[in-house]
Amino acid sequence: MNQNIAPPNCLAGIKVLDLTQFEAGTTCTEALAWMGADVVKVEPPNGEAGRRGVADPYYFMIYSANKRSITVNLKRFCGEFLTGRNRTARSRL
Repeated sequence: MNQNIAPPNCLAGIKVLDLTQFEAGTTCTEALAWMGADVVKVEPPNGEAGRRGVADPYYFMIYSANKRSITVNLKRFCGEFLTGRNRTARSRL
C-alpha cells in the first residue's frame, strides 16, 4: 500500500462537531466523514445559510454527505451547553 494514502475508515471512532458554514469548513468536515469520522452538522433553527443563499440546490447536499445533522440554537443556554461553548452554562447544571 502507498504510504501517502490513508486506509479506509482510518478515522472510525472519532466524533466531529461541525459548526462550519459554507465551502471551506464544510469541505474539511466532509473529508473527515469520508475517512470514517462520525460528523454531526450543527445548524441554527432556520437552517444553515448555505441552504438558502446558493442558487444550486445540490451545493448543500454534496457538502453535507456522510454527516448526521442536528438543529441547535447556539444563542440559547441549552445550545451553549450542548456544544460546550459556555463553561458557565455547564457549571450551572
